[in-house]
Amino acid sequence: DFYGSYSETDPVQIAKDGVDKFREEKYDLIIVDTSGRHKQEEALFEEMEQVSAAVTPDEHIFVMDSSIGQAAHEQAAAFKSRVAVGSVIITKLDGHARGGGALSAVAATQSPIVFIGTGEHLQDLDPFDTRSFVSRLLGRGDIAGIVKTIQEETDMTKQQEARRAHLRGQVYPARHVGPVQERDEDGLHQQDHGHA
Repeated sequence: DFYGSYSETDPVQIAKDGVDKFREEKYDLIIVDTSGRHKQEEALFEEMEQVSAAVTPDEHIFVMDSSIGQAAHEQAAAFKSRVAVGSVIITKLDGHARGGGALSAVAATQSPIVFIGTGEHLQDLDPFDTRSFVSRLLGRGDIAGIVKTIQEETDMTKQQEARRAHLRGQVYPARHVGPVQERDEDGLHQQDHGHA
């Protein structure tokens, strides 16, 4: 679910109203997504501080576009100077960016990376794995991720083959059970009339 308003134009009020609504409805997780900020956009940082004060979040997550590279340190430091960053999400790791700026963001915010995004959809958000990330930084690609994908595909293939074999095993005996028998009113078996 999401919250928006056709009449309210103040982002701070919209965020507060939405969080109040979802808290009242007992949602377990509420995410307030603010518009992107650049360290030179003072008004947007002020708005972020106001939203934070209005909704009192449990955690601030710095979401960083991996393609900004080493500029990530300055951007993350600017974000950290305004709110208490609890964790980092790195996005757009599906392109040529290796994510070196992510280390700068972690250093600037003193916060862990919790997820990496490799696409535009929720299913493209993966828990952060140190080995895969370091392998990617070193130009080796995500070897662990490739191995995992191959294992999952192999497991799926084996499962499909096992299901087919199981079904074949059920169909073969069914062809060889002999004539169908019926019960009469006394519960006795009668031979199917089609077979003598």
